[in-house]
Amino acid sequence: MYTTPTELLTLSSSASTGVGSSASYVEGPMVRTVATATPTTLNFPIGDGGFWRPSVLAVDHSSATSVTYWGQVVNIPAASLPYTLPASLSQVSLVRYYQFVRQSVANFQSATFKIYYGTDDGVTDPSNLRVAQVVGTAWVNEGGTGSAAGSGNITSSSFASFNNIFALGNATGGSNPLPVKWLSFDVSNKHDSNRLTWSTGSEINNDRFEIQRSEDGKEFYTIGMVIGSGNSTTRKDYEYNDRTDAWVLSITASHRLISTVRCHFLK
Repeated sequence: MYTTPTELLTLSSSASTGVGSSASYVEGPMVRTVATATPTTLNFPIGDGGFWRPSVLAVDHSSATSVTYWGQVVNIPAASLPYTLPASLSQVSLVRYYQFVRQSVANFQSATFKIYYGTDDGVTDPSNLRVAQVVGTAWVNEGGTGSAAGSGNITSSSFASFNNIFALGNATGGSNPLPVKWLSFDVSNKHDSNRLTWSTGSEINNDRFEIQRSEDGKEFYTIGMVIGSGNSTTRKDYEYNDRTDAWVLSITASHRLISTVRCHFLK
């Protein structure tokens, strides 16, 4: 099922659903409603870009006042968002994040957040995998431990402050690459040509980089490709020359028909 912010799937407080499957899920945002003071588990069978990545929100409210939760998977690196990391996390996902918006009702008490991940998420050290949530201007380590390397799930510890953004995180000292580690990115313009240079510190199953262009910063289309290094744990340097002027340029790292990581940078 395909949805948009203006064409939503909304489930009432009496509705129920599972987490879906790779062949049956919501591509886009959806809304769940809670109208009870009894602890409630909300399954979100959601995904983005052809990738099923469901989540489960378990909430506890102090009253039965009706509250909606709007949830969506966003295939843009959590690490590209302008939030600082705590000492207990070395990085957050370079693949995607989860955006959840809670209706402004003063009856929230606590919750846990469960994330299902796949091979493109770069989980190699599940014991050091964590759930991260944005609070204010910083990421917060909400705990949890991954169930397995590759594909699995992780449930956070209980938290008493609900905000809008969640992502997979790597505990400091852990080795989850999550999955392409970006070291640098630069765009320079000379003689009507945009020169893109970038470096990675590690790569997992990285088949290629797709260079994309946009004139409005919203709609992107591919203009070129650079072959990736597959699997690497050392620094790799890349470059691409775009000879047509553009407002916005970005790099996309595609993980061998598994996932796409979109990193958007302003010119």
